[in-house]
Amino acid sequence: MAGISTWDNNVVEAGTGIVRAAFGEGTSTTASGFGANVFDGGGKVRTGFGLSQDLIDAEFFAIDANGSATGIGTFDATNFAGVFASDLNGVSRQDDGITLDGMFNYEDLFDQNGPFRSHRRS
Repeated sequence: MAGISTWDNNVVEAGTGIVRAAFGEGTSTTASGFGANVFDGGGKVRTGFGLSQDLIDAEFFAIDANGSATGIGTFDATNFAGVFASDLNGVSRQDDGITLDGMFNYEDLFDQNGPFRSHRRS
């Protein structure tokens, strides 16, 4: 990883000396690219954005303190551009968007166990 980080417990932000924001580039077993994150006082990611190293996928997201998340992005592997929401267990509950070629738009709703409950495509 290469980038910059900011910590709390300084003249700007009270705290215990943990990272509160980071910007940079890096590679991992799950993703490689460029982006930024903001962390809460417990060190958990609360919001961020990123762009894949190949400059194809992009995502902006927010995570509530309870773990539920929402975001917007483009994802080449799933041919998706749109919005998504997950519950506090990280289970995808809704996505709305279009295919990357612009041919179809859709809305998918899931129950807490993951199966489709509603699917609309046009």
